[in-house]
Amino acid sequence: MFNKHLKKSLSVTSFVILSFCVPTAANAFSKAFVFGDSLSDAGRFFIASRGIAPQPPYDQRFSNGIVWVEYLQTSLGLTPTLQTNFAIAGATTGNANTVDSRLPGIEQQVGGFLLTNPALDSDALYIVFGGANDYLGNQPINVSDSVDNIGDYIIDLYNAGARNFLIPNLPDLGQLPATLSTPNSSNLSLITQSHNGLLVFTLSGLSQNLPSIEITSLDIFSLFADARNRPIKYRFTNTDKACLSTIQDGIPAQPIEVCPNPNEYLFWDSIHPTTRSHQLIGQLALKALGIPEPSSTWGLLGLGLIAAGLSLIKKR
Repeated sequence: MFNKHLKKSLSVTSFVILSFCVPTAANAFSKAFVFGDSLSDAGRFFIASRGIAPQPPYDQRFSNGIVWVEYLQTSLGLTPTLQTNFAIAGATTGNANTVDSRLPGIEQQVGGFLLTNPALDSDALYIVFGGANDYLGNQPINVSDSVDNIGDYIIDLYNAGARNFLIPNLPDLGQLPATLSTPNSSNLSLITQSHNGLLVFTLSGLSQNLPSIEITSLDIFSLFADARNRPIKYRFTNTDKACLSTIQDGIPAQPIEVCPNPNEYLFWDSIHPTTRSHQLIGQLALKALGIPEPSSTWGLLGLGLIAAGLSLIKKR
C-alpha cells in the first residue's frame, strides 16, 4: 500500500519537476517579426536576386550560416520563416536601399507589413534593426533622422497593437575589416557612438510615454567590443580580419580565399559577422529579453530526486 501511494506521489512529483525544467522561452512570444538589413536578412535578398547573390560559400545569407534572428527565433521555440522576417540586404532606416534601388528600405518593410496587417498581435515580438547602411552606403549622413526613423516605426507598430520590441544598437562601424584601416575609421566610430547614444535616449522616451510598451535594448556594440578585447573568451583567433575575401559595392564577389576555421573569426566578410558571431548575438538577445538559456541544472536535480524516490521504493 505504501509503495502504491509512493509511486503515485513520485509520478506527480516527477511531472511537476520535469515541467518546471522545460524552458519558458517556448511560451515567451507568439511570433517574432523582423525588419532590417543584411545583418538580419535570412534569405530575402537571395530570393530577390533569383539566386544570383550571395552565392556559396555564403549560405543564402550574408554569412556562412544562419543569422542572429534565426538563432533567437529557434531559442524562443519559433520557426524561422520569411513570412515573419522582412529584413533585406541594403536597406536603410528610410526608404532607400543601397544595393538595389528597387528593393525596400525599412520604411517600406514596416509600411507594407502594416498595410496587410492593420491589427497586430500584442503577444508577438517586433524587431527593428537598422542604421549601418545609412552610414556606410554613400547616403547623406544624418544620425538624428536615422534614429528618428526607428522611433517612428516603433510608434507605428505600437499604434497597430504591437507591445513587445527588441531594438539592437550598432556595432562599431569604424572597426569593421572594411573600414578599420581607412581614413574614415575614426569618423565612423564617432557616428556609431552618436547613433547608439541617441537611440538610448529615444527608446527611453518611448518607454516612458507609451503605456504597456516593453522595449528591450540589445547591446551589440558592447558584445563586439568585448570580443575584440577578450577574443579567447569567445574562442576567436581573429577579430579584425575577414574570414572571406572579397566584397565589392556591398555585394559578395568571387572569393579569393576562405579561412580554414570560420568559427574562430568575428567577421565572415569585410562587413558581415560569421554565423558563430550571429549565434552570440542571438544568445545575448535571449538574455536581454530575460529568458534563460536551457540549462541542465534543474534537469539533473529532477533526475536526482526521481532516482532517489525509485531507490526508496525498492527498499520498501
